[in-house]
Amino acid sequence: MGRVDERLQSDKVRSAVPSTGQSTDASEVTLARAVTPRALAIGTLLIIAIDFWNIHTETVARASRVNITQFPVSFVAFFALIVLVVNPVLTALRRRWALASGEMLVILGMGLIGSLIPSYGLTSILIGMLATPFYHASPENQWDIYFLDHIPLWLAPRNTDFALTHLFEGLPPGASIPWGVWVVPLFWWGTLIAAVVAFSLGIAVILRRQWAEHERLVYPLLKPAIALTEQPHPGAFWADIVLTRLFWAGFALAVGISVWNYLSSAHSGIFSMVPPPPRILWPGQWFYLDRYMPPIWTVFNLYTFGFGYFVDQDILLSFWVFNLLLTAEIGLFRRVGYQIGGDTGILGYIGGSSLWGNAETAWQCFGALVFLVLGGLYVARRHLADVVRKALRPDHPLDDAGDMLSCRTAVLCVIGGLAYTFFWFHAAGLEYRMLIPYLFALLITYIGVTRFVAEGGVLYAFTPMSPQEFMVRINGTASTTASSMTFLTFSFILCSNRKGFLLPPLAQVTRLGGLLRGPGRRLFVAVALAILVAFIVSILMTLYMSYTYGASNFRDYPLTRYPPSLFNRTLTLVKSYAETDPEHFMFLGIGAGVMALLTYLRYRFPWWPLHPIGLPIAGTEARTSIVSIIVVWGIKSVLLWAGGVVLYRRGIPFFVGLIAGYSIAALLGHLADQVWFSGQGHYIHGW
Repeated sequence: MGRVDERLQSDKVRSAVPSTGQSTDASEVTLARAVTPRALAIGTLLIIAIDFWNIHTETVARASRVNITQFPVSFVAFFALIVLVVNPVLTALRRRWALASGEMLVILGMGLIGSLIPSYGLTSILIGMLATPFYHASPENQWDIYFLDHIPLWLAPRNTDFALTHLFEGLPPGASIPWGVWVVPLFWWGTLIAAVVAFSLGIAVILRRQWAEHERLVYPLLKPAIALTEQPHPGAFWADIVLTRLFWAGFALAVGISVWNYLSSAHSGIFSMVPPPPRILWPGQWFYLDRYMPPIWTVFNLYTFGFGYFVDQDILLSFWVFNLLLTAEIGLFRRVGYQIGGDTGILGYIGGSSLWGNAETAWQCFGALVFLVLGGLYVARRHLADVVRKALRPDHPLDDAGDMLSCRTAVLCVIGGLAYTFFWFHAAGLEYRMLIPYLFALLITYIGVTRFVAEGGVLYAFTPMSPQEFMVRINGTASTTASSMTFLTFSFILCSNRKGFLLPPLAQVTRLGGLLRGPGRRLFVAVALAILVAFIVSILMTLYMSYTYGASNFRDYPLTRYPPSLFNRTLTLVKSYAETDPEHFMFLGIGAGVMALLTYLRYRFPWWPLHPIGLPIAGTEARTSIVSIIVVWGIKSVLLWAGGVVLYRRGIPFFVGLIAGYSIAALLGHLADQVWFSGQGHYIHGW
């Protein structure tokens, strides 16, 4: 079971061609044999299926939230079906039809990127934010006074011929979807998104060698999926890990618990005369350690539990220790009646950013995040200098042939993407003096969340604080123009609900590219195709569903509820005339200082048990997973104590099966909802 770690460390896949019963020469293992037409076709179909499930479950089905994590259930379910069903069928029909390990990695990368674009990722937020101001504006909320005059014609559609009214309330009989009203705004937002993707991809390519080879980050979220892509031995239909009893034990346990809990939730519709069966595991309740402390969410999430097995022990320990310390700190502040700004209930909640509505801990964790990112870039300074030299002088010895982009192209993507974004932001209304600070905060959140994923394996990886709140505090609303405040509200589109937009999945895909031999440029085709297909398909599906059924009838939070709440919060900020408060920067500095101390202790004393990254992670929505993290940390501790690494590796198949079974059970629950509970789905997976 150690082959997964070996593949991540060796940067080579020695089984990336279809098995024919003959030995495979390592020189034959190239990206040319991985990025094949059928791999691209299957990846495209996978993205379409994932987009449909994501959008349908949030709109019509009203069921689980399947893409709120950095490794969505919607993707894992379909990918597991390809591994467990589709590929064995192809193998049985004709051996040479079987998908190679390299092709599976390409499909894995395409599906991962495509699954993070619909709904919570981008498109539901995009459509909702563009449609909200001119539909929801009224004399009562005063949006017409504070916002509408500052929205350029090209930035958002108007309610011409009730185009937006029909989006939220449904088309009248015989009417057609007004596609034309969306063309101009979506075109210009599309150019911005392309620029952000360009500089994000450039950053991901530049940092891959530093993170994967120099710092040897293990990318924990990729490990279970990579384990499933191992090439089967001749005569076998599945990889070795799937053939173990432990895999199917974990699979059966996850499916069994999910089906039982589904029946418990759906009993009134199926067995109305029979008492409901009790749910297995904690259903999720708030537990108070003290009346002054914020509550702890006690839900046990099998999905988090499964992935947590692949995260380093010191990171698991650090997460829950810092989470409890922050909880105690909040309780202390509340007990003595201390709070910064005096209005954290408003300013501390813009975009749902602050930890438990507490600005002190949010700014501390954001300060820790700033140190994590800037400190990481300082550590990488020699590598970054080599990248720049290679971009200027192609004869530099740094080998970039295996990367998705050459060093020169990656640097140009970063510079060109940031330059276009800079001027686009200004054209949309952001003042010149705020452009550099906002881009700085945006990049900190993008790179920081990506580090959470690459090193910490955090499923629910979010930034502790939104870049918009950072801007509001360093500038104050009293001296910020109305056009800038309006733009900052729209700019939440680029935050993916503070998940780092597309940089985290792009970084993971570039890591997958490092596992294959040969020129990495071919992988760029798969990435570009995945992003383009996912964006177009999810936009069309979202608009079609909205106009057909009426978006106001949906439970889709990023489409219908999130955008109005952002405009209302921004309006409250504008009316508050808030000034810059130095106390916020004090806590920002405290967080950075504590992070610096933790980093020193970790590298100075080998016995130091706490990993610095646990501090900023503890200030995010990952806190909802604390029970699952504590349990998996305890189990891993016992296994490592009793049998060391050997016993730990023996347990890997169980947890891979647990993840696959849980994801497929979520898909089966969605299908059952469509048969028996159409429009009244059941919440199987979520926070």
